[in-house]
Amino acid sequence: MNTVLAAFGLCWMCAAAVLGLVMGVRQEKWMQRLEVLAGSGQLLEYHREHSAFRSGVTVHAHAFLFSVVCICVALLTPHLALAPGLVRALALALMAATVVWSVGALAKIRAVMGLADLVFLAALLLAAAGLVRAVA
Repeated sequence: MNTVLAAFGLCWMCAAAVLGLVMGVRQEKWMQRLEVLAGSGQLLEYHREHSAFRSGVTVHAHAFLFSVVCICVALLTPHLALAPGLVRALALALMAATVVWSVGALAKIRAVMGLADLVFLAALLLAAAGLVRAVA
């Protein structure tokens, strides 16, 4: 399962890179739009535009971070003192949480993001427990 988790992490990293490229292409236009809004005193619209773009940047950053964590955990799984079923559940939880969080963030559904964060955190805690058990 570690190979699947590592492959998923690399694929999700590519998706995050594409999102980053899209954000980068849009940045110049976005900066010009913000300048116009600020110059004309449209502060509410300025805030909306700024928040929307920053939200996309947040999704890009988190998608990258989640994929890096998936790869790191994949590299650690052979050393975890966990039953094979738990290792499988760990990998599936990390992959599902990564996808669900990213989709929830793109859709701006905070409850979905929060749930995925909790699943991701639980999976990380399980990995940490497996590593502590292996060392102890």
